[in-house]
Order: sequence, then structure tokens, then C-alpha cells
Amino acid sequence: MATRPTVTAVRARGADVGDILAFWAWVGVVLAFSQCWEMYLTGPGPAPIAETVSASVRVFFFPVYTVILGLAVMRLGGVGKALLHSPALVLMLIVTIGSILWSIDPQVTARRCIAVGFTTLAGVALAERFAWPRLLEVVGAAFGITVLISFANVLLIPKYGIMQFDFPGAWRGAWSHKNMLGYYMSVAFMVFVASAVANPQRRRFWSIAAAAAVALILLSDSKTSLVSCLIGAGCMVLMAASRRGPAWAVAGTYLWVSALLGVVLTILIAPNLLFGLIGKDATFTGRTQIWSAVMRQIALRPMLGYGYGAVWDNHSIWGPLPWISKEQGFVIHEAHNTWLGVWLELGYVGLIAWTLLFAAIWARALPTLYVRGTTFFALPFLVVFSLHSVTEAIALAQNDLVWMLLSATAVKLAAPALGRRQTSALSRAGQR
Repeated sequence: MATRPTVTAVRARGADVGDILAFWAWVGVVLAFSQCWEMYLTGPGPAPIAETVSASVRVFFFPVYTVILGLAVMRLGGVGKALLHSPALVLMLIVTIGSILWSIDPQVTARRCIAVGFTTLAGVALAERFAWPRLLEVVGAAFGITVLISFANVLLIPKYGIMQFDFPGAWRGAWSHKNMLGYYMSVAFMVFVASAVANPQRRRFWSIAAAAAVALILLSDSKTSLVSCLIGAGCMVLMAASRRGPAWAVAGTYLWVSALLGVVLTILIAPNLLFGLIGKDATFTGRTQIWSAVMRQIALRPMLGYGYGAVWDNHSIWGPLPWISKEQGFVIHEAHNTWLGVWLELGYVGLIAWTLLFAAIWARALPTLYVRGTTFFALPFLVVFSLHSVTEAIALAQNDLVWMLLSATAVKLAAPALGRRQTSALSRAGQR
């Protein structure tokens, strides 16, 4: 005679289904923020008019925001606790939203505050929902899909997968530029490796994915991304060594400090050697001129800045963009430095808030170098993010996967216990 399932068994089966549905819902959100779909809207040709792209992206993200809101509301208490554990992140958002009051274009600032608010909320809710092993597999699954899309574009529709202008022949995969492919794959590599460590039952799968990410970086011919990948890999090797015991920890710390001093000395003594390795020059490919122009505009409104998101599309003489672009001879689209970008838009107030957030994340990430059982992802990701922040304005980027991941990392490091009760349905199935 067949036995009736117990209440516990029914609840466990329901939890499994709920976990699987949540897993794939979040994979969809991560894919949306990767913007690997944007080229299918704009076409594979030269970059279209920015306003057209912006309008298309806004329409696409409306349903994504709805999904994020629904996922957050279903776990409202946990999301609230996560925010309480991350006061620096909350302060950063408050200053950003507050800039509507002094923005040179309040309507644009308000619209973009909504976008960056949902991007940040996605990171917070993702961190609250899953423990590190499962969180990494959510992001890894999304990145794995972009890997497949990248190879499919090259093999099936080469005009999408391979650059036709500027750098003809270089792979761009699922994105509009080879450097975007390289950058995202350098982050994907760290996610894949960390997933392999955190989920040993699927280590072979994630190892193959990591190898595919490296292959795409090489095929993109993005030297900066290759260096980022190598730095991330080196950081992970040092973490593995430092966790083996006190002697290894001392040796790892020595290597960290030696490598940092080596980079500093190389910049001071033979900068062209270092810049040549990453395809740059001593002016960071003209970025120092942009920084000088940005600083002159910052000096006009140093305390509060010009308002979040209001600088780079405002061509009026009252805004800083025409004056920055005039000195370069072409239109500039960003400050090409995270710190200057925050300072320009949010002034000293925003710069202080960003410094507090950045320092808080670093303070919580450094101990993971030595502590067994902590994630392999946070510290290498933060190292690579910090390096890219020197030449790109990547803080508070709306609808951006990297900012979403930084928000998730900040929350997860601040409250490691979040998501621990959310075990994987696949892991439970393997234990039965």
C-alpha cells in the first residue's frame, strides 16, 4: 500500500521548487544587467545615437525592475536587515538621491536614481536570498549563458560576434566592443573559479567554464582584461596558500606587499614598461588630459557637484560637458576615473560617502585572505574593481552588472549569515 507523503516531505518538496524558481529568476535578472542583449536592439554596426540606445534600454528594464521588486518584497524583512547591516551603502544611495535637489538636470537625475536604486536593490536582495555557494552559481549560470552566446555569435552570425570597425577581427562575443567582452569575462573567470571551490560537486563543470572565459579574453585581444584576469587568478592562488596555516599566511602577506611595492616602484622608475604591458601609455591613453579638464569643472562646484547622472548628456553651456569636451576636441562620455566621476557629480559629500563605502568593503574583504570557509570571490573581485576604477567611472553605474555585484558583495561581507539557511535544491537532492 502506497504511503502518503508526510507534511515535512511536502514542505521540503515545495522548498526545492521555490529554490529552483528563485534561482532561475535571479539568473534572468543577472543576464538583464549584463546587457548581453543590447546589440540585438542596436545592431552590429557603429555605435548608434546614445539617446536612442538609452530609450530602448529603459523600456527593456521596466519589467526587470518589476521582477526585482517582487523578489525583494517576498523577502522584505530580510532585505531590510541586509540594508541595516550596510549603512555605508545606504548613505551612498541617500546622497545620490539627494543630488536631485541640486542637479543641473533634476529630471534626468531622478530617472537615473530610479535605475541605480533598482540595480543596488538587486544586489542587496540577491545577497540576502542566497548563501555564497548558491549566489556564485546564480551569477555563474548567467555568465555561462553569455559565454555560449558569445561563441554562438562568432560561429553563426560573425558580424555580431566579431568587430567590423575600429578593431576588425577581434572577438566581441555578446557585447558591442571587444573590451566589454574581455572585462566581463575577467569577472566571469573569478566567478567560475570561486563557484568551483564553493561547489566541489560541480567543480569540473565550473573549471571548464573558467577555461572558456580565459579563451574569450585571449580572443578579444583586450590586454587590460587579460592583466585583470591574471591578477584575479594570482589573488586566488595567494588566498589558497594563505589559508593553509600561519607560515603560509605570512608568506602570502609578504608576496602581497612585495607585489604592491613592485608595481609602485615600476610606475615611479619605469612607467612605460608597465603601461606597455597593458597597452597604455604614461597618459593612460589621453585620460590624464580628461582628468585635468574634469578637475577644472569640479573646482567650480566642489561641495555638491552637478547632480548624479546629469553631466554626460547635458550639452548646455551651463553644464561641464561642453567645456570638458572642448579641451579634448571630441565629446567625452565619462570621467574615466571613478573617484573623479563621483566628485564631479556628487561633490565632496558624495566623495566622502563613496570613500566610506569603499573602505568598508575593503576592511571586510581583507580578512577573507586568511579565513577558511569564506568566499574566494570577494577579495579578487574587489582588487580587479579597484584597478579598473582608476581608468573607468564604474561606481553607481545604473543597470550595470558590476555595480550589482559590488552591492551584493558589500552586503554579503557585512552580514555573512545572510542566506545561510537557503540551501541548494541540488545539494539536498544529492544528500537523499
